[in-house]
Amino acid sequence: MVIQAELIADASYAPPPAISDAPAMDPAPTASAPPRPVHSPPATQPTAPEIPDVPITPQAPTTTGYLPIDAVDQPAMPLGDWVIDTDALPRGYTLRLVLQLWISAGGTIDHWDLVGDTANPVLAEKALAHLDQTPVRPALLNQVAVPSLRQLEVVVTRE
Repeated sequence: MVIQAELIADASYAPPPAISDAPAMDPAPTASAPPRPVHSPPATQPTAPEIPDVPITPQAPTTTGYLPIDAVDQPAMPLGDWVIDTDALPRGYTLRLVLQLWISAGGTIDHWDLVGDTANPVLAEKALAHLDQTPVRPALLNQVAVPSLRQLEVVVTRE
């Protein structure tokens, strides 16, 4: 189905009367046809919001509320090993990564980002797919758990 539309800028525009294929009939001498209602578009037409041509990529949360490592008494630390899938790497391959971690006061990784240039970001993303499942001891400030921002370098090798 094809629908053709024409944009009309003038709000006072009235479409021409419809042309009918039906045979003309003589109206009764005393009756006159009621005036045809005229529909004009509203004076202001709502416009759709402009959609950017740039793809939208997820943004890291702001650092608001997350304390930097130098503002806490004790930095956040994993409770055991980081959850990194070394099986996603080819044998003998080493990844050197710098990670930015947003860690909640409850000990969960709220968000993580790779920082800087990574030799193989696809492999890095695969290896780190479950990093947020790492249990973490939250940072402490005055013996109270606080959300923190932490940057760390990780070297991952599959033997």
